[in-house]
Amino acid sequence: MDFTNLWEKLPVPTENLITFKRDISDGKVPELPFFIVDQNDAKKQIGDKLKHIDGKRLQTNVLIALYGNGKTNLLKYLRLFFKDNDSVDVIYTRADKDRTDLGLIFLTHIENNYLDFLTQTIVDIRSDININDLAYNFAENFAEIKDYVQKLFDPEMDPQQIKELIFMGTGRIYTRNYFTKYSIPQLQAFNRREVLVVLLNILSTQKKYLIFCVDEIEKIVEKSKIRFSHFLTSYREIIDLANKIHGHYIITSITDTTGGQAINLANQALFTRIEKDIISLKAIEEKADYVELIGYLDELFESNQKERYIEIYNKVNNKTLKDNRSIIKEIVQLLNIKEVQLSLDTLLGNNKLTELYLQTEKRLAIEDSFKRLHQKFFDPLDYYLESLKGRDISNVLKRQERIYIDEDLSTINLFIFNSEVLELEDEIERINTILEDYTDYNIVFFAPIDLELTNSYLDNFSIHTNGKIEIIDYKPQELFVLLVMFKEHFDKQNIINDVISNYSNLKL
Repeated sequence: MDFTNLWEKLPVPTENLITFKRDISDGKVPELPFFIVDQNDAKKQIGDKLKHIDGKRLQTNVLIALYGNGKTNLLKYLRLFFKDNDSVDVIYTRADKDRTDLGLIFLTHIENNYLDFLTQTIVDIRSDININDLAYNFAENFAEIKDYVQKLFDPEMDPQQIKELIFMGTGRIYTRNYFTKYSIPQLQAFNRREVLVVLLNILSTQKKYLIFCVDEIEKIVEKSKIRFSHFLTSYREIIDLANKIHGHYIITSITDTTGGQAINLANQALFTRIEKDIISLKAIEEKADYVELIGYLDELFESNQKERYIEIYNKVNNKTLKDNRSIIKEIVQLLNIKEVQLSLDTLLGNNKLTELYLQTEKRLAIEDSFKRLHQKFFDPLDYYLESLKGRDISNVLKRQERIYIDEDLSTINLFIFNSEVLELEDEIERINTILEDYTDYNIVFFAPIDLELTNSYLDNFSIHTNGKIEIIDYKPQELFVLLVMFKEHFDKQNIINDVISNYSNLKL
């Protein structure tokens, strides 16, 4: 299957332009990336795989790179490129540290997005299709799902029964009485792999192909090596069935400084199967690529500084930045699109507070003060705010909701401590409840840097405010240390306050 214009610059929808600019100017991965600089090897390898997405076997790749070198950007480019394609759908998801079976994750997305499509397809083709073609002639382990597949394509099954049978295959419905109802043997958890093959092959009969992108699988590693090993084992089980799946494409990504050896050490059996499919992404290095990126950003922001491209390239190149994220942020700053926000190290150094900060941080670590930080954080914050305001703020500092309502600035500040974006919906639900009484207030999300929260992502939610929405990237532990310093050192409160104010982008 050929895709013309793949890897060309995509048009930026007008409705996303402002949000996209805000994300880029913050040096963040945009929710809708339109342009991939360099990465020619990756483009070629992925392009070659896409040519065979409608072939006789499942295609796979693993993206490996250092943090900030464009894994997420590339995956989201593919999602945008295929947005209006009738034959190819891109399913993008971040790895979930609590759900580590790749096959079951895939099945969940299929039942959530293609239940009606699968049901109608089965009704349309069941009188003509040879179901042996869908299930590897029921050889080997496929023999155990033969009765199930035959019942799925039974002409007497109405659409509602077909949907119920699909749920029985994916595992959403699993109790024995349902299988007894249809007079078929009960499926077991280990049968789900073969069911996945059948469902994907049903989609292929309609020339519908999936690109399943699983991003940030390093988050599973951070949670547990055992869970990571289980994820990789489930990945291997799918790859072992690749020649029985008619097309489709799985791309996973991981931040890894070892060039894939983290996978090799955790699951050598998988590594030997995917080694040739590993794609390494690197920071841009060539002058032509730098200039191309500078030109794109200049065009996007309409800053009209073409005569400065070489000057900007030289300044960025001299800094020997190690990742594309930092390169983009530096270019944007040199294009004078956004003022530079000083780092915490610089703020501390300028105010001669570095030693005091390190001492306080070390003591708090010894005292285990960083454990359950979301509970301990608000005591020094309460002290800090009351010192500045000169009044009791208990009615506007809502600890359980992790919200501070600044009535002087007409702003609601939401403090997020979890770096998992999957739980953000709960945070927004809390803030929407508060907004019933503060509809004109601005909203400030204090978001952990690791969360990589973007304005584009927030656009996916309905936040009930007539005010502005702003994201402040921070490290909860760092701000906590500063607040404790303010509370404990009365003689230095003025300069510590300056640091906190600048660190919070003047929101505290």
